[in-house]
Amino acid sequence: GRQEFGRERLKTLQAKSHFTFGALQAPNAYYGLHYTLGDKVTAVYRGVSSTQKVRAVSVQFDDTQGEVIAIEFEEAS
Repeated sequence: GRQEFGRERLKTLQAKSHFTFGALQAPNAYYGLHYTLGDKVTAVYRGVSSTQKVRAVSVQFDDTQGEVIAIEFEEAS
């Protein structure tokens, strides 16, 4: 019983990785052309990667910035 308790306790105290990222509009990654709502996207930074699903998209037009696209992600299943 003690060993099982110890294993469970170690599992709850184990470090968890948290990787957040934003979507940039780049020549090889345009919203609506290369990916869209519901697609899974992967970000890689210094050997660490995270795959998330595009949950929501907001497209606005601004006089100074032009088209502004905001992407919301959720954990991919």
